[in-house]
Amino acid sequence: GLGRSGMGTPLTAAIVEGTRIAVAHVGDSRAYVYHSEGLERITEDHSVVADLIRQGSITEEDARSHPNRSVITRALGSDPNMYADTFEVDVDPGDRLLLCSDGLTSMLTDKQIEDVLRSYRDPESTVHAFVDAANAAGGQDNISVVVIEIEGDEQPGRRPSRGWISALVWIFAAIALVFAAAYGVREYANSRAYVIAQNDVVVLYRGIPGTLAGFELRWLEEETSIPVRALDPVTSARLAQSSGIQVESVAAGRALLDQYRSRISTSTPDAAPVSP
Repeated sequence: GLGRSGMGTPLTAAIVEGTRIAVAHVGDSRAYVYHSEGLERITEDHSVVADLIRQGSITEEDARSHPNRSVITRALGSDPNMYADTFEVDVDPGDRLLLCSDGLTSMLTDKQIEDVLRSYRDPESTVHAFVDAANAAGGQDNISVVVIEIEGDEQPGRRPSRGWISALVWIFAAIALVFAAAYGVREYANSRAYVIAQNDVVVLYRGIPGTLAGFELRWLEEETSIPVRALDPVTSARLAQSSGIQVESVAAGRALLDQYRSRISTSTPDAAPVSP
Protein backbone atom coordinates (compact mmCIF):
# COMPACT_ATOMS: atom_id res chain seq x y z
CA GLY A 1 0.00 0.00 0.00
CA LEU A 2 2.92 2.43 -0.49
CA GLY A 3 3.61 4.92 -3.25
CA ARG A 4 6.89 4.85 -5.13
CA SER A 5 8.15 8.04 -3.52
CA GLY A 6 8.66 6.53 -0.07
CA MET A 7 9.65 3.33 1.62
CA GLY A 8 7.64 1.87 4.46
CA THR A 9 5.50 -1.07 5.42
CA PRO A 10 2.38 -1.94 7.34
CA LEU A 11 3.15 -4.16 10.32
CA THR A 12 1.03 -5.95 12.88
CA ALA A 13 3.05 -7.68 15.60
CA ALA A 14 1.92 -9.68 18.62
CA ILE A 15 3.51 -11.28 21.67
CA VAL A 16 1.46 -14.10 23.19
CA GLU A 17 2.02 -15.26 26.75
CA GLY A 18 -0.62 -17.54 28.12
CA THR A 19 -3.99 -15.92 27.55
CA ARG A 20 -2.71 -12.36 27.26
CA ILE A 21 -1.77 -10.86 23.91
CA ALA A 22 0.19 -7.65 23.41
CA VAL A 23 -0.28 -6.05 20.00
CA ALA A 24 1.51 -3.27 18.13
CA HIS A 25 -0.03 -2.20 14.85
CA VAL A 26 0.42 0.28 12.00
CA GLY A 27 -1.02 0.25 8.48
CA ASP A 28 -3.70 -1.98 6.98
CA SER A 29 -2.63 -5.44 8.06
CA ARG A 30 -5.00 -6.80 10.71
CA ALA A 31 -5.27 -8.85 13.89
CA TYR A 32 -8.40 -10.84 14.77
CA VAL A 33 -9.38 -13.07 17.68
CA TYR A 34 -11.77 -15.96 17.03
CA HIS A 35 -13.56 -17.24 20.13
CA SER A 36 -16.82 -18.88 21.11
CA GLU A 37 -18.79 -15.67 20.44
CA GLY A 38 -17.39 -15.40 16.91
CA LEU A 39 -14.78 -13.29 15.14
CA GLU A 40 -13.50 -10.04 16.66
CA ARG A 41 -11.27 -7.60 14.78
CA ILE A 42 -8.92 -6.08 17.35
CA THR A 43 -7.01 -3.61 15.14
CA GLU A 44 -8.17 -0.60 13.16
CA ASP A 45 -6.86 0.01 9.65
CA HIS A 46 -4.76 3.11 9.12
CA SER A 47 -5.91 3.80 5.58
CA VAL A 48 -7.82 6.31 3.46
CA VAL A 49 -10.84 4.04 3.04
CA ALA A 50 -10.90 3.19 6.75
CA ASP A 51 -11.09 6.92 7.53
CA LEU A 52 -13.98 7.25 5.06
CA ILE A 53 -15.78 4.30 6.67
CA ARG A 54 -15.37 5.83 10.14
CA GLN A 55 -16.75 9.12 8.80
CA GLY A 56 -19.75 7.30 7.37
CA SER A 57 -18.90 8.37 3.81
CA ILE A 58 -18.63 4.82 2.45
CA THR A 59 -19.48 1.30 3.58
CA GLU A 60 -17.19 -1.68 4.12
CA GLU A 61 -18.45 -3.10 0.83
CA ASP A 62 -17.75 0.19 -0.99
CA ALA A 63 -14.20 0.14 0.38
CA ARG A 64 -13.44 -3.17 -1.34
CA SER A 65 -13.61 -1.54 -4.79
CA HIS A 66 -12.59 2.01 -3.85
CA PRO A 67 -9.74 3.39 -6.03
CA ASN A 68 -7.78 4.39 -2.90
CA ARG A 69 -8.27 1.09 -1.08
CA SER A 70 -4.50 0.43 -1.00
CA VAL A 71 -3.47 3.87 0.27
CA ILE A 72 -2.38 3.72 3.90
CA THR A 73 -2.11 6.73 6.18
CA ARG A 74 0.52 5.32 8.52
CA ALA A 75 3.48 3.11 7.66
CA LEU A 76 6.53 1.89 9.49
CA GLY A 77 9.71 3.55 8.23
CA SER A 78 8.29 6.28 5.98
CA ASP A 79 7.67 8.89 8.71
CA PRO A 80 9.98 9.41 11.72
CA ASN A 81 7.02 10.88 13.65
CA MET A 82 4.79 7.87 13.02
CA TYR A 83 3.22 6.27 16.09
CA ALA A 84 1.83 2.75 16.37
CA ASP A 85 -1.30 1.53 18.13
CA THR A 86 -0.22 -0.57 21.13
CA PHE A 87 -2.55 -2.45 23.47
CA GLU A 88 -3.13 -5.71 25.34
CA VAL A 89 -6.10 -8.08 25.18
CA ASP A 90 -7.11 -11.01 27.37
CA VAL A 91 -8.42 -14.13 25.63
CA ASP A 92 -9.45 -17.64 26.64
CA PRO A 93 -7.74 -21.00 26.09
CA GLY A 94 -8.92 -22.41 22.78
CA ASP A 95 -9.29 -19.00 21.15
CA ARG A 96 -7.29 -18.36 18.00
CA LEU A 97 -5.30 -15.29 17.00
CA LEU A 98 -5.19 -14.37 13.32
CA LEU A 99 -2.62 -11.95 11.88
CA CYS A 100 -2.97 -11.21 8.17
CA SER A 101 -2.06 -8.80 5.41
CA ASP A 102 -4.55 -6.93 3.24
CA GLY A 103 -3.92 -9.56 0.59
CA LEU A 104 -6.36 -11.68 2.60
CA THR A 105 -8.81 -9.04 3.84
CA SER A 106 -9.14 -7.36 0.44
CA MET A 107 -10.28 -10.69 -1.00
CA LEU A 108 -12.41 -12.07 1.87
CA THR A 109 -15.02 -10.37 4.03
CA ASP A 110 -14.94 -10.74 7.81
CA LYS A 111 -17.88 -13.17 7.50
CA GLN A 112 -15.90 -15.33 5.06
CA ILE A 113 -12.86 -15.19 7.37
CA GLU A 114 -15.05 -16.32 10.27
CA ASP A 115 -16.46 -19.18 8.17
CA VAL A 116 -12.94 -20.47 7.42
CA LEU A 117 -11.98 -20.33 11.10
CA ARG A 118 -15.17 -22.19 11.99
CA SER A 119 -14.53 -24.87 9.37
CA TYR A 120 -10.90 -25.62 10.23
CA ARG A 121 -9.30 -26.19 13.62
CA ASP A 122 -5.67 -27.05 12.94
CA PRO A 123 -3.70 -23.78 12.44
CA GLU A 124 -1.72 -25.13 9.47
CA SER A 125 -4.85 -26.33 7.68
CA THR A 126 -6.54 -23.02 8.43
CA VAL A 127 -3.69 -21.03 6.90
CA HIS A 128 -3.76 -23.13 3.71
CA ALA A 129 -7.54 -22.70 3.51
CA PHE A 130 -7.18 -18.91 3.81
CA VAL A 131 -4.58 -18.74 1.04
CA ASP A 132 -6.65 -20.98 -1.23
CA ALA A 133 -9.82 -18.93 -0.59
CA ALA A 134 -8.06 -15.60 -1.23
CA ASN A 135 -6.53 -16.89 -4.46
CA ALA A 136 -9.88 -18.26 -5.58
CA ALA A 137 -11.41 -14.82 -4.94
CA GLY A 138 -8.85 -13.12 -7.19
CA GLY A 139 -5.55 -13.18 -5.31
CA GLN A 140 -4.72 -9.60 -6.24
CA ASP A 141 -2.02 -9.08 -3.61
CA ASN A 142 0.52 -10.99 -1.55
CA ILE A 143 -1.22 -13.08 1.11
CA SER A 144 0.44 -13.32 4.53
CA VAL A 145 -1.41 -15.25 7.25
CA VAL A 146 -0.48 -16.40 10.77
CA VAL A 147 -2.88 -18.42 12.94
CA ILE A 148 -2.02 -19.07 16.60
CA GLU A 149 -4.05 -21.28 18.94
CA ILE A 150 -4.18 -19.95 22.49
CA GLU A 151 -3.29 -22.74 24.88
CA GLY A 152 -3.32 -20.87 28.19
CA ASP A 153 -0.61 -20.33 30.80
CA GLU A 154 2.02 -23.04 30.79
CA GLN A 155 2.86 -22.22 34.41
CA PRO A 156 -0.25 -21.82 36.63
CA GLY A 157 -0.13 -18.74 38.77
CA ARG A 158 2.50 -17.03 36.65
CA ARG A 159 1.76 -13.35 36.19
CA PRO A 160 2.09 -12.13 32.61
CA SER A 161 4.98 -9.80 31.94
CA ARG A 162 3.92 -6.15 31.89
CA GLY A 163 6.89 -5.30 29.68
CA TRP A 164 5.33 -6.62 26.49
CA ILE A 165 4.25 -3.28 25.15
CA SER A 166 7.71 -1.84 25.80
CA ALA A 167 9.26 -4.81 23.99
CA LEU A 168 7.02 -4.29 20.98
CA VAL A 169 7.75 -0.57 20.93
CA TRP A 170 11.47 -1.34 20.85
CA ILE A 171 10.92 -3.86 18.03
CA PHE A 172 9.00 -1.26 16.05
CA ALA A 173 11.67 1.35 16.72
CA ALA A 174 14.43 -1.00 15.50
CA ILE A 175 12.53 -1.83 12.31
CA ALA A 176 11.77 1.85 11.78
CA LEU A 177 15.50 2.63 11.97
CA VAL A 178 16.20 -0.01 9.30
CA PHE A 179 13.55 1.45 7.04
CA ALA A 180 14.76 4.99 7.68
CA ALA A 181 18.27 3.94 6.63
CA ALA A 182 16.87 2.23 3.53
CA TYR A 183 14.83 5.33 2.73
CA GLY A 184 17.97 7.49 2.99
CA VAL A 185 19.87 5.20 0.63
CA ARG A 186 16.98 5.25 -1.86
CA GLU A 187 16.76 9.04 -1.75
CA TYR A 188 20.52 9.30 -2.33
CA ALA A 189 20.27 6.89 -5.27
CA ASN A 190 17.32 8.84 -6.66
CA SER A 191 19.45 12.00 -6.78
CA ARG A 192 22.32 10.36 -8.67
CA ALA A 193 22.72 9.14 -12.26
CA TYR A 194 25.15 7.36 -14.56
CA VAL A 195 25.66 6.59 -18.24
CA ILE A 196 26.74 3.15 -19.37
CA ALA A 197 27.17 1.00 -22.48
CA GLN A 198 24.22 -1.30 -23.06
CA ASN A 199 23.50 -3.20 -26.28
CA ASP A 200 26.25 -1.19 -28.02
CA VAL A 201 24.59 2.20 -27.31
CA VAL A 202 24.81 4.72 -24.49
CA VAL A 203 22.09 4.48 -21.84
CA LEU A 204 21.24 6.91 -19.01
CA TYR A 205 20.10 5.59 -15.63
CA ARG A 206 18.87 7.45 -12.58
CA GLY A 207 20.39 5.83 -9.49
CA ILE A 208 23.62 4.04 -8.70
CA PRO A 209 25.19 1.06 -10.50
CA GLY A 210 25.43 -2.41 -9.06
CA THR A 211 23.35 -3.81 -6.21
CA LEU A 212 22.97 -3.07 -2.50
CA ALA A 213 21.98 -5.98 -0.26
CA GLY A 214 20.80 -7.75 -3.39
CA PHE A 215 18.60 -4.87 -4.59
CA GLU A 216 19.08 -2.69 -7.66
CA LEU A 217 18.71 1.05 -7.08
CA ARG A 218 18.51 2.24 -10.66
CA TRP A 219 15.75 3.41 -12.98
CA LEU A 220 16.08 3.69 -16.77
CA GLU A 221 15.85 7.33 -17.91
CA GLU A 222 16.89 7.21 -21.56
CA GLU A 223 18.14 4.67 -24.06
CA THR A 224 19.91 6.66 -26.74
CA SER A 225 20.96 5.86 -30.29
CA ILE A 226 24.53 6.99 -29.60
CA PRO A 227 26.87 4.16 -30.71
CA VAL A 228 29.52 3.43 -28.11
CA ARG A 229 32.04 2.69 -30.92
CA ALA A 230 31.66 6.28 -32.18
CA LEU A 231 33.23 7.62 -28.98
CA ASP A 232 36.91 7.81 -28.19
CA PRO A 233 38.55 4.65 -26.82
CA VAL A 234 38.93 5.98 -23.26
CA THR A 235 35.27 6.96 -22.97
CA SER A 236 34.16 3.71 -24.61
CA ALA A 237 36.22 1.74 -22.11
CA ARG A 238 34.76 3.66 -19.14
CA LEU A 239 31.22 3.12 -20.43
CA ALA A 240 31.91 -0.60 -20.77
CA GLN A 241 32.78 -0.89 -17.07
CA SER A 242 30.07 -2.18 -14.71
CA SER A 243 29.97 1.20 -12.93
CA GLY A 244 29.72 3.25 -16.14
CA ILE A 245 30.36 6.99 -15.86
CA GLN A 246 28.65 8.40 -12.77
CA VAL A 247 27.34 11.97 -12.67
CA GLU A 248 25.75 14.19 -10.03
CA SER A 249 22.21 14.17 -11.41
CA VAL A 250 19.97 13.16 -14.27
CA ALA A 251 20.31 16.68 -15.64
CA ALA A 252 24.09 16.29 -15.68
CA GLY A 253 23.68 12.95 -17.41
CA ARG A 254 21.49 14.47 -20.12
CA ALA A 255 24.06 17.24 -20.60
CA LEU A 256 26.73 14.59 -21.08
CA LEU A 257 24.56 12.82 -23.65
CA ASP A 258 24.09 16.10 -25.50
CA GLN A 259 27.85 16.56 -25.51
CA TYR A 260 28.29 13.10 -27.02
CA ARG A 261 25.68 13.82 -29.71
CA SER A 262 27.21 17.20 -30.54
CA ARG A 263 30.74 15.83 -30.84
CA ILE A 264 29.61 12.91 -33.00
CA SER A 265 27.50 15.05 -35.34
CA THR A 266 30.31 17.55 -35.95
CA SER A 267 33.23 15.17 -35.87
CA THR A 268 35.58 14.73 -38.83
CA PRO A 269 38.57 12.42 -39.24
CA ASP A 270 40.73 15.26 -37.91
CA ALA A 271 38.40 16.16 -35.02
CA ALA A 272 39.44 15.66 -31.44
CA PRO A 273 38.11 12.46 -29.85
CA VAL A 274 34.98 12.69 -27.69
CA SER A 275 35.63 12.59 -23.94
CA PRO A 276 33.35 13.09 -20.93
